[in-house]
Amino acid sequence: AAAEPMCASALQLAQALLQAQVEPTGFWLVTRDSQPVGPAEPLSGVLQSALWGLGKVIGLEHPELQPRSIDLNQDEDVQTQATRLRADLLHPGEDRQIALRSDARYLARLQRCPEQRAAQELTLPAGPYRLDISERGLLDTLQLRPLERRAPAAGEVEIEVQADGMNFLDVLDVLGLLPFQREALGGECAGTVVRLGDEHSGLAVGDRVVALASSGFRQFVTVSAALVVPIPDVLTFAEAASIPINFLTAWYALQRFSPLRAGARVLIHAAAGGTGMAAVKIALAAGAEVYATASPAKWAVLRSLGVQHLYPSRTLDFRGQVLEDTDGAGVDFVLNSLTSEGFVESSLALLAPGGRFVEIAKRNIWSEDAVRAFRADVAYHILDLRAEIQNHPHEIRQQLQELLARFESGELQPVPCTTYPISQAISAFRTMQQGQHIGKIVLTAPLHRQGVSIRADATYLITGGLGGLGLASACWLAEEGARHLLLVGRSAPRAEAQAQLQALAELGVQVTVAQADVTDRTQLRAVLGQIDARCPLAGVIHSVGVLDDGALLQQRWERFV
Repeated sequence: AAAEPMCASALQLAQALLQAQVEPTGFWLVTRDSQPVGPAEPLSGVLQSALWGLGKVIGLEHPELQPRSIDLNQDEDVQTQATRLRADLLHPGEDRQIALRSDARYLARLQRCPEQRAAQELTLPAGPYRLDISERGLLDTLQLRPLERRAPAAGEVEIEVQADGMNFLDVLDVLGLLPFQREALGGECAGTVVRLGDEHSGLAVGDRVVALASSGFRQFVTVSAALVVPIPDVLTFAEAASIPINFLTAWYALQRFSPLRAGARVLIHAAAGGTGMAAVKIALAAGAEVYATASPAKWAVLRSLGVQHLYPSRTLDFRGQVLEDTDGAGVDFVLNSLTSEGFVESSLALLAPGGRFVEIAKRNIWSEDAVRAFRADVAYHILDLRAEIQNHPHEIRQQLQELLARFESGELQPVPCTTYPISQAISAFRTMQQGQHIGKIVLTAPLHRQGVSIRADATYLITGGLGGLGLASACWLAEEGARHLLLVGRSAPRAEAQAQLQALAELGVQVTVAQADVTDRTQLRAVLGQIDARCPLAGVIHSVGVLDDGALLQQRWERFV
């Protein structure tokens, strides 16, 4: 309904021009905030992006109309938008996709990936892998090395990892700047349970789970079941991997020592980072008033969350500005992660009498005695989530379950995620080191790798499984070692398909045929319910589709919906 006023009228106008055989000097489609020009920019006009899709179709089928799409910035005043648009209308150039922002004119163009980025690709071992530090001090020494899998003992599970959450702790570890030793890189991951020990807390093979794992940057990780929680269906693996450490840290900081009350003033440093942004979301949900520091380039995304008071994070100017914005009263709570010269003093000075200061940094932090000497009237806590996980795993698991329930209900939303395949770990670490990201950086399992491992003890589902492509995929899986196939189609198998199914059976492959429409959630759920838990779903090949296209001149709005 929201797209119809834009797309239907644009379609009718294009058809009218073509039928009248008019050759316009330009066919312009103008939107506002429908196109992202950077990870920090919110898309308040995302529904308008459908107009850009229509413009691309018009350009492909009828380039004589010279369609061009321009996206304006909602945050600029109308006069500024009009002036910038007028300049582009009078001097159009050859570009067809343009985003006008206060700092630049952005164009959609393909560029060759610089050679130095390609050189940062890590080589994947032939078998299971782990990300390792060959020499601390340089990010370039990260390597992917062979992993020896460990069978889960009693109370443990083994997870095939699909996504790893990165934290600044990992960067400090690689650079050799931590004041303590860690077993391995990583602290949180999301994936699928593949093996169970005894006493596994009700988990099952095939479950989608998120875990707090002290050595998560690897293809398979074995971890205590006490630190593993099922993932709600509303979350992807990458989103789930972005939650545990950041949100648990923020939750413990804001709610455990003394629950945050509605109306409290909270200063959150580095608020555009993973933990900072998680704290912003939790504080706002509690009804607190947030004062935040971040790089000015990242303020837009914080404003979109509802933060009104923003200050630079690389200077001490925030001290005077916060006092001015609070009429000299200061703040009730400080969540700190900035320990450069002057930051702790300035933040402590902003606390109202009896205020609370929680430190989550890992280096150059103040002792309790030092804080007491500076401000004896405030409460000071050093939060070490690693110690909490080691000493109170069941409490941590319960709290993580409660947080995930808030995501499932929609009360909380994940922070923005920037994903890198684990083969580009060096680039990911460098991005975090330089503070170029917003929210969370997540390392994902490789999109492509040689020697795909097909399991004989798992089920593989093929949609459109009784068609030519589906049956060819089934034969390939059988040749690779698959022994349990679930073929889904809307019609019963024809004679030719029956012959191929018989051939698969003679190879020792157990083939189950299910008639269902995979666009029907109820039917699809019933199909998935047929899968034997002893042979969990390990892969899906989606080879079904419906073709109902038409040339632009014959299109009607009714066919869009």
